[in-house]
Amino acid sequence: MANQTGNKNQKETIEPIKRFEYPIQYKFIANVAPLLFVFAAIGISIVSWQNLQANGWINDTGQVVNPTVFYSVVLIAIFLAAFFGACIHLTYPTILKRQTGFQVITRIYTSRWFTWDEISKVGLPPSQLVTQIYTIGVPGLHPIYWVIGLSRGLLTPGFLVHPRMLNGDKLMRELMKRRPELFEE
Repeated sequence: MANQTGNKNQKETIEPIKRFEYPIQYKFIANVAPLLFVFAAIGISIVSWQNLQANGWINDTGQVVNPTVFYSVVLIAIFLAAFFGACIHLTYPTILKRQTGFQVITRIYTSRWFTWDEISKVGLPPSQLVTQIYTIGVPGLHPIYWVIGLSRGLLTPGFLVHPRMLNGDKLMRELMKRRPELFEE
């Protein structure tokens, strides 16, 4: 009997987790765009390869093209396509929230749970005319999130909270309640 009441008290102390995510069309874009970038890089590489084979590795100016240079450029192009595709994917995360903090989740990355105090900066939208996209700077995020943080003017890794996120306004109100000093100008 004592064990049952102990389990009941344990269940009551588990705090609910709220989920904030983007509509399905944004998730679709985030999953397909990286693949499109990579396939485009591969397709351009194949066409270039066929042109080089047809012309005997001589370009339009009559210079002989070194195959090693071609392979290097192809690999760099595919790497950059995958990198930019991953960056697009990271701009549409799912945020899990509980009283003590939050977690950032994408298909390729799941962060640890952060406390509200670990947020170092909030990038406010530049003006009222611009869509209200907030950048949340969290130093403990994966290094690839530096791309998002730096692109939005933060000197820390960050993720975006866009108005198109389902209930994103509730997430921002919670953040403003927990860390009001970050929203003072």
